[in-house]
Amino acid sequence: MNNENSEILPIQDKNFHVNLSELSKIKFPVPSFKPLNTFSISSILYHGDTASIFKGHYDNQVVIIETCTRIPFLLVCREYQYLTQELNQIENIVKIKALTRNTSLGVVSIAYEDIDFVPWSTPIPVDNLIPLFSMLLSTLSKIHHKKFSHGSICRSSIYISPDFKNLTIGCFHAAVKIGDLTALVYNHPCMPKSKNTTDPRKSDLYSAALWFLSYFDEDPHVALEKVDSLPIPPEIISIIHKLTCEDESERISADKASKAIQAFLNPSE
Repeated sequence: MNNENSEILPIQDKNFHVNLSELSKIKFPVPSFKPLNTFSISSILYHGDTASIFKGHYDNQVVIIETCTRIPFLLVCREYQYLTQELNQIENIVKIKALTRNTSLGVVSIAYEDIDFVPWSTPIPVDNLIPLFSMLLSTLSKIHHKKFSHGSICRSSIYISPDFKNLTIGCFHAAVKIGDLTALVYNHPCMPKSKNTTDPRKSDLYSAALWFLSYFDEDPHVALEKVDSLPIPPEIISIIHKLTCEDESERISADKASKAIQAFLNPSE
Protein backbone atom coordinates (compact mmCIF):
# COMPACT_ATOMS: atom_id res chain seq x y z
CA MET A 1 0.00 0.00 0.00
CA ASN A 2 1.40 3.38 -0.99
CA ASN A 3 -0.14 6.59 0.26
CA GLU A 4 2.44 8.98 -1.15
CA ASN A 5 0.86 12.09 -2.65
CA SER A 6 -2.57 10.96 -1.49
CA GLU A 7 -4.78 11.67 1.47
CA ILE A 8 -4.12 9.48 4.50
CA LEU A 9 -7.25 7.48 5.23
CA PRO A 10 -8.71 7.45 8.75
CA ILE A 11 -9.29 4.23 10.63
CA GLN A 12 -12.98 3.72 11.35
CA ASP A 13 -12.42 4.07 15.09
CA LYS A 14 -13.66 7.58 15.78
CA ASN A 15 -16.49 6.41 18.04
CA PHE A 16 -15.44 4.09 20.85
CA HIS A 17 -16.10 3.52 24.52
CA VAL A 18 -13.82 2.21 27.25
CA ASN A 19 -15.50 0.78 30.33
CA LEU A 20 -13.06 1.81 33.05
CA SER A 21 -14.74 -0.34 35.69
CA GLU A 22 -14.34 -3.50 33.59
CA LEU A 23 -10.86 -2.45 32.47
CA SER A 24 -9.66 -2.25 36.08
CA LYS A 25 -10.58 -5.93 36.57
CA ILE A 26 -8.57 -7.26 33.61
CA LYS A 27 -5.43 -9.16 34.60
CA PHE A 28 -3.07 -10.44 31.91
CA PRO A 29 0.70 -11.01 31.94
CA VAL A 30 2.82 -8.11 30.70
CA PRO A 31 4.69 -9.18 27.55
CA SER A 32 8.36 -8.43 26.94
CA PHE A 33 9.14 -5.27 25.01
CA LYS A 34 11.96 -4.47 22.63
CA PRO A 35 13.94 -1.22 23.08
CA LEU A 36 12.02 1.84 21.92
CA ASN A 37 14.36 2.43 18.96
CA THR A 38 13.87 -1.12 17.61
CA PHE A 39 11.29 -0.07 15.00
CA SER A 40 11.84 2.43 12.21
CA ILE A 41 8.88 4.00 10.40
CA SER A 42 9.02 4.76 6.69
CA SER A 43 5.45 5.86 5.85
CA ILE A 44 2.01 6.28 7.38
CA LEU A 45 -0.82 4.16 5.97
CA TYR A 46 -3.83 4.97 8.19
CA HIS A 47 -4.37 7.37 11.06
CA GLY A 48 -6.99 6.91 13.74
CA ASP A 49 -8.31 8.07 17.09
CA THR A 50 -7.19 4.94 18.94
CA ALA A 51 -4.28 3.78 16.75
CA SER A 52 -2.37 4.56 13.57
CA ILE A 53 -0.86 2.18 11.00
CA PHE A 54 2.57 2.58 9.43
CA LYS A 55 4.93 0.75 7.10
CA GLY A 56 8.34 0.31 8.67
CA HIS A 57 11.20 -2.02 9.56
CA TYR A 58 12.07 -4.38 12.38
CA ASP A 59 15.17 -6.59 12.47
CA ASN A 60 15.95 -5.70 8.84
CA GLN A 61 12.51 -6.84 7.72
CA VAL A 62 9.60 -4.84 6.33
CA VAL A 63 6.70 -4.85 8.80
CA ILE A 64 3.39 -3.18 9.51
CA ILE A 65 3.61 -1.08 12.67
CA GLU A 66 0.56 -0.15 14.69
CA THR A 67 0.97 2.57 17.29
CA CYS A 68 -1.77 2.13 19.91
CA THR A 69 -2.09 5.74 21.02
CA ARG A 70 -5.38 5.32 22.92
CA ILE A 71 -5.68 1.56 23.41
CA PRO A 72 -5.42 0.86 27.17
CA PHE A 73 -2.22 -0.93 28.11
CA LEU A 74 -4.07 -3.83 29.78
CA LEU A 75 -6.01 -4.49 26.57
CA VAL A 76 -2.80 -4.57 24.53
CA CYS A 77 -1.42 -7.15 26.99
CA ARG A 78 -4.55 -9.25 26.54
CA GLU A 79 -4.53 -8.83 22.77
CA TYR A 80 -0.90 -9.97 22.66
CA GLN A 81 -1.74 -13.17 24.53
CA TYR A 82 -4.80 -13.81 22.36
CA LEU A 83 -2.88 -13.41 19.10
CA THR A 84 0.35 -15.15 20.04
CA GLN A 85 -1.03 -18.06 22.07
CA GLU A 86 -4.69 -18.79 21.44
CA LEU A 87 -5.31 -17.57 17.88
CA ASN A 88 -1.80 -17.88 16.45
CA GLN A 89 -2.56 -20.93 14.28
CA ILE A 90 -5.40 -19.23 12.40
CA GLU A 91 -4.56 -18.03 8.90
CA ASN A 92 -5.67 -14.68 7.48
CA ILE A 93 -5.20 -12.74 10.71
CA VAL A 94 -2.34 -10.42 11.69
CA LYS A 95 0.77 -12.03 13.19
CA ILE A 96 2.74 -10.19 15.87
CA LYS A 97 6.54 -10.09 15.57
CA ALA A 98 7.52 -7.69 18.40
CA LEU A 99 6.36 -4.90 20.72
CA THR A 100 7.84 -1.65 21.99
CA ARG A 101 6.54 0.58 24.78
CA ASN A 102 7.01 4.28 25.38
CA THR A 103 6.65 4.28 29.15
CA SER A 104 6.52 8.08 29.44
CA LEU A 105 3.53 8.24 27.09
CA GLY A 106 2.06 4.85 27.93
CA VAL A 107 1.94 3.97 24.22
CA VAL A 108 2.60 0.48 22.84
CA SER A 109 3.62 -0.12 19.22
CA ILE A 110 3.09 -3.53 17.60
CA ALA A 111 5.07 -4.86 14.65
CA TYR A 112 3.14 -7.32 12.49
CA GLU A 113 4.31 -9.48 9.61
CA ASP A 114 4.19 -7.40 6.44
CA ILE A 115 0.92 -7.25 4.51
CA ASP A 116 0.47 -5.80 1.04
CA PHE A 117 -2.99 -4.28 0.86
CA VAL A 118 -5.06 -1.67 -0.92
CA PRO A 119 -6.61 1.32 0.89
CA TRP A 120 -9.90 0.33 2.51
CA SER A 121 -11.75 2.86 0.36
CA THR A 122 -10.82 0.93 -2.82
CA PRO A 123 -13.90 -0.32 -4.76
CA ILE A 124 -13.97 -4.09 -5.29
CA PRO A 125 -15.90 -5.75 -8.14
CA VAL A 126 -18.67 -8.04 -6.92
CA ASP A 127 -17.07 -11.06 -8.63
CA ASN A 128 -14.03 -10.57 -6.38
CA LEU A 129 -16.01 -9.45 -3.36
CA ILE A 130 -18.07 -12.61 -3.02
CA PRO A 131 -15.06 -14.97 -2.60
CA LEU A 132 -13.55 -12.48 -0.15
CA PHE A 133 -16.82 -12.54 1.79
CA SER A 134 -16.54 -16.31 2.05
CA MET A 135 -12.91 -16.02 3.18
CA LEU A 136 -13.85 -13.47 5.85
CA LEU A 137 -16.61 -15.71 7.18
CA SER A 138 -14.38 -18.79 7.10
CA THR A 139 -11.72 -16.96 9.14
CA LEU A 140 -14.35 -15.69 11.59
CA SER A 141 -15.59 -19.28 11.92
CA LYS A 142 -12.15 -20.35 13.13
CA ILE A 143 -11.99 -17.42 15.57
CA HIS A 144 -15.51 -18.17 16.84
CA HIS A 145 -14.72 -21.88 17.19
CA LYS A 146 -12.07 -20.94 19.74
CA LYS A 147 -14.78 -19.00 21.62
CA PHE A 148 -13.55 -15.54 20.61
CA SER A 149 -15.35 -12.59 19.07
CA HIS A 150 -13.48 -9.99 17.03
CA GLY A 151 -15.59 -6.96 17.87
CA SER A 152 -14.49 -4.62 15.09
CA ILE A 153 -15.26 -6.09 11.66
CA CYS A 154 -15.37 -3.10 9.31
CA ARG A 155 -13.65 -1.80 6.18
CA SER A 156 -10.53 -0.42 7.89
CA SER A 157 -9.88 -3.59 9.94
CA ILE A 158 -9.87 -5.88 6.89
CA TYR A 159 -6.74 -5.71 4.73
CA ILE A 160 -7.44 -6.69 1.10
CA SER A 161 -4.61 -7.80 -1.19
CA PRO A 162 -4.02 -5.77 -4.39
CA ASP A 163 -5.25 -8.65 -6.58
CA PHE A 164 -8.48 -8.87 -4.51
CA LYS A 165 -7.83 -12.57 -3.84
CA ASN A 166 -6.85 -12.54 -0.19
CA LEU A 167 -7.56 -10.73 3.04
CA THR A 168 -6.13 -10.36 6.51
CA ILE A 169 -8.12 -9.41 9.60
CA GLY A 170 -6.48 -6.85 11.90
CA CYS A 171 -7.54 -4.58 14.79
CA PHE A 172 -8.04 -7.15 17.54
CA HIS A 173 -8.18 -4.49 20.29
CA ALA A 174 -11.87 -5.17 20.99
CA ALA A 175 -11.53 -8.94 20.67
CA VAL A 176 -12.69 -10.90 23.68
CA LYS A 177 -12.89 -14.54 24.69
CA ILE A 178 -16.29 -15.68 25.86
CA GLY A 179 -16.25 -15.30 29.64
CA ASP A 180 -13.61 -12.53 29.64
CA LEU A 181 -14.58 -8.94 30.39
CA THR A 182 -15.49 -6.55 27.57
CA ALA A 183 -13.79 -3.21 28.21
CA LEU A 184 -13.55 -1.64 24.72
CA VAL A 185 -16.41 -1.25 22.25
CA TYR A 186 -16.13 0.37 18.82
CA ASN A 187 -19.20 2.00 17.32
CA HIS A 188 -17.90 1.49 13.77
CA PRO A 189 -20.03 1.81 10.58
CA CYS A 190 -20.66 -1.96 10.39
CA MET A 191 -21.76 -2.34 14.00
CA PRO A 192 -25.31 -3.68 14.53
CA LYS A 193 -27.71 -0.93 15.59
CA SER A 194 -28.82 -3.05 18.53
CA LYS A 195 -25.99 -3.25 21.06
CA ASN A 196 -27.77 -5.82 23.24
CA THR A 197 -26.28 -9.25 22.69
CA THR A 198 -25.91 -12.46 24.67
CA ASP A 199 -23.04 -13.62 22.44
CA PRO A 200 -20.73 -11.03 20.82
CA ARG A 201 -19.92 -13.51 18.05
CA LYS A 202 -23.44 -12.84 16.72
CA SER A 203 -22.47 -9.20 16.26
CA ASP A 204 -19.44 -10.28 14.21
CA LEU A 205 -21.82 -12.09 11.81
CA TYR A 206 -23.94 -8.98 11.39
CA SER A 207 -20.84 -6.82 10.89
CA ALA A 208 -19.45 -9.21 8.25
CA ALA A 209 -22.67 -8.85 6.24
CA LEU A 210 -22.51 -5.05 6.55
CA TRP A 211 -18.83 -5.11 5.55
CA PHE A 212 -19.90 -6.79 2.30
CA LEU A 213 -22.77 -4.31 1.80
CA SER A 214 -20.52 -1.32 2.47
CA TYR A 215 -19.13 -1.80 -1.04
CA PHE A 216 -22.59 -0.97 -2.43
CA ASP A 217 -23.45 2.06 -0.29
CA GLU A 218 -21.39 4.37 1.90
CA ASP A 219 -23.86 3.60 4.70
CA PRO A 220 -24.11 -0.21 4.95
CA HIS A 221 -27.26 0.05 7.06
CA VAL A 222 -28.95 1.80 4.13
CA ALA A 223 -27.61 -0.92 1.84
CA LEU A 224 -29.15 -3.55 4.10
CA GLU A 225 -32.56 -1.86 3.90
CA LYS A 226 -32.48 -2.05 0.09
CA VAL A 227 -30.45 -5.25 -0.24
CA ASP A 228 -33.09 -7.04 -2.34
CA SER A 229 -32.71 -4.42 -5.08
CA LEU A 230 -28.90 -4.38 -5.15
CA PRO A 231 -26.92 -6.03 -8.00
CA ILE A 232 -26.10 -9.06 -5.85
CA PRO A 233 -26.95 -12.69 -6.70
CA PRO A 234 -30.11 -13.80 -4.87
CA GLU A 235 -28.23 -16.68 -3.23
CA ILE A 236 -25.88 -14.17 -1.56
CA ILE A 237 -28.77 -11.90 -0.59
CA SER A 238 -30.37 -14.86 1.16
CA ILE A 239 -27.19 -15.44 3.16
CA ILE A 240 -27.04 -11.76 4.12
CA HIS A 241 -30.61 -11.97 5.43
CA LYS A 242 -29.64 -15.00 7.54
CA LEU A 243 -26.60 -13.19 8.98
CA THR A 244 -28.59 -10.09 9.92
CA CYS A 245 -31.75 -11.57 11.46
CA GLU A 246 -33.12 -9.26 14.13
CA ASP A 247 -33.35 -12.26 16.43
CA GLU A 248 -29.66 -13.05 16.84
CA SER A 249 -30.42 -16.66 17.81
CA GLU A 250 -31.63 -17.19 14.23
CA ARG A 251 -28.42 -15.94 12.58
CA ILE A 252 -26.55 -18.71 10.83
CA SER A 253 -22.97 -19.41 11.89
CA ALA A 254 -19.97 -18.05 10.03
CA ASP A 255 -19.08 -21.59 9.02
CA LYS A 256 -22.49 -22.30 7.48
CA ALA A 257 -22.52 -18.94 5.71
CA SER A 258 -19.04 -19.47 4.27
CA LYS A 259 -19.93 -22.97 3.04
CA ALA A 260 -23.15 -21.67 1.47
CA ILE A 261 -21.16 -19.07 -0.46
CA GLN A 262 -18.68 -21.72 -1.58
CA ALA A 263 -21.58 -23.88 -2.79
CA PHE A 264 -22.79 -20.90 -4.83
CA LEU A 265 -19.31 -20.27 -6.27
CA ASN A 266 -18.63 -23.96 -7.00
CA PRO A 267 -22.01 -25.58 -7.72
CA SER A 268 -20.51 -28.71 -9.30
CA GLU A 269 -18.46 -29.67 -6.21
